[in-house]
Amino acid sequence: MNMGCLTVNSIRKYIGLQWNLKVKDFLPELLQDTTSENSDSLLEIPEKTIGKIQCRIKSLDNLIFSLELTSELNLFVKGHRSWSYEIIYAFAVVKDRAFLVKYYDKIQFLLNLKLSHLDSAEEVTFHCMILVGPPLVDLNPAEADLGNDEAIEGPVCVKVEEIEHPLCKFDGEIPDFTIDNATELIANESTNSVLKILAMEYLMKNTEADNVSNILKIAVDEDLKSLMKHCSEFLSECIIRRSRKSSTGSSTASSN
Repeated sequence: MNMGCLTVNSIRKYIGLQWNLKVKDFLPELLQDTTSENSDSLLEIPEKTIGKIQCRIKSLDNLIFSLELTSELNLFVKGHRSWSYEIIYAFAVVKDRAFLVKYYDKIQFLLNLKLSHLDSAEEVTFHCMILVGPPLVDLNPAEADLGNDEAIEGPVCVKVEEIEHPLCKFDGEIPDFTIDNATELIANESTNSVLKILAMEYLMKNTEADNVSNILKIAVDEDLKSLMKHCSEFLSECIIRRSRKSSTGSSTASSN
């Protein structure tokens, strides 16, 4: 029986990366750029690389790429031309908060990472998911063999293709957050710290009058100081708005 012809057109791999950086290692360059920009606003300061790390996947030929952090707090990926690379998402964890670096629907609730978020922080951890696929253009054999001759400068972080992730480690998978599952993730002792922070950020973005008491309870139960502060500020704003509304109503009644 002729079952036709099956062809593999492409193979793509998702690679979840965690990059820990000491803020003191790149903050001086950021501050220098900010000072230059303020001193002469007529000149456009070009975006430049302020941090770089190289990664080699041992089980895949020529899969060598580097992550680059720029002065605009953006992340870029560059690598061997025999593959194509795309950052699917990127976010940064600073202390107990998470901030957006590369937009992604599932984490659109995060605030954008800014220089002010790094104040008094010793370390920032970037989490990103990279899609590696076939090259965007066909290469001839000579180009494909350039491999190690085009090695990217910078420290090398050696990885393997298959890594077992314990429950306490963030494996790069981001769920579709809701109020209920965010609360459950925070309350669950086995949830890794990164997912708990993302869940907390989701709750902060989606706090409303009808759920603030439940969110405050989970914040107190889990000793989440940032979430407790957020709930306190939210409740204060609600009281102020209600007070203003009552005052407006009283003034209107008096005038009548």
